[in-house]
Amino acid sequence: MDAYETLYPAMKVVGRGIFALLGGLRVEGAGNVPRVGGVILAPNHRSDCDPVAVGAAAPRPLWFVAKEELFDIPILGSVMRFFHAIPIKRDAADRRAIRRIEALLEKGEAVVIFPEGRVSPTGAFQPLEPGVGLIALRTRVPIVPVGLLGTERIIPYGSVIPRPAFRRTTVRFGPPITCDDIVQTVRRREQVDALMARVEEKMKRLIGDG
Repeated sequence: MDAYETLYPAMKVVGRGIFALLGGLRVEGAGNVPRVGGVILAPNHRSDCDPVAVGAAAPRPLWFVAKEELFDIPILGSVMRFFHAIPIKRDAADRRAIRRIEALLEKGEAVVIFPEGRVSPTGAFQPLEPGVGLIALRTRVPIVPVGLLGTERIIPYGSVIPRPAFRRTTVRFGPPITCDDIVQTVRRREQVDALMARVEEKMKRLIGDG
């Protein structure tokens, strides 16, 4: 257990306190997150504060996949590594990062991957990248879809300064999605698309978009 995991309960309280000052935090469906075992959390991406919201709402310590460029920023890179962030090349097949993510999942860790791949400029739902489905099929871990509502009011697109939202931010955890039936009934080359279609449907339902 490292320093982040040791301090996680206290940091979670601090995170919720920050959201309380900015308008409040509503958490729904936390019981859908398995308390043990490898799992991927797949949230929509509205704001740069999304990882903080998911971390404050989740019932267990998490790892976060983040774009590689952020780790080159002085101080921020070190802070992100402390908080279990994993750098990944966003526009390339980063096999090294994927192997690390798969190793963490096989070890029983919970990893947050934003399937849209980047923050939405408008807050609208964006097309999903296939990486989440590929990793889930390779490791056979469940995917918990996560719906985030209101984070864009705290840190709007293009801004880095938090501001009061004057209403609650909502984090909704959906029931886990498994790939067992897809592996058994769908042709191999179509399995990633089939799984991602299911993930997209559940994510949209959580945010009221579809």
